[in-house]
Amino acid sequence: MTDNEVTMNDVETGLVEIQNEEEKMRILLFEAISSLPASKIHGMLMVILEKNLVFREWSEKHWNSKMIESGTEKKLDRTRFLNWIKKFDDFNLYLITRNLIWQNETIEELFKKKLLVEQKDGTFAIRKFELDAIGGHSSG
Repeated sequence: MTDNEVTMNDVETGLVEIQNEEEKMRILLFEAISSLPASKIHGMLMVILEKNLVFREWSEKHWNSKMIESGTEKKLDRTRFLNWIKKFDDFNLYLITRNLIWQNETIEELFKKKLLVEQKDGTFAIRKFELDAIGGHSSG
């Protein structure tokens, strides 16, 4: 930059840097997910579904899932959801989770908050945690 002017090249360079950082973050997120046992992913998806109306509506639309109890509150039918998602083998569960992250920015943010920690320099690292805390409840 010269004379405090921003050129189109500066903007393009900045956008490329942002995209590169987002890609690095997403790769770390996928690494974190792939290191989890399926039961923990089940728990995380359950927490996300319970707490996020946008995700519930999205899952009904894209998965044609009938995991929501009828009524005004639209509460998650936990048993039905767990039975449905446990049908997937580990590989397909990881693929579904990755696909959710790619397709829905809200879901990506929720997983990012659970699994990654932002460093002082703005980059991300995989969060260190107790496995029982990942799904929001202890396993037992």
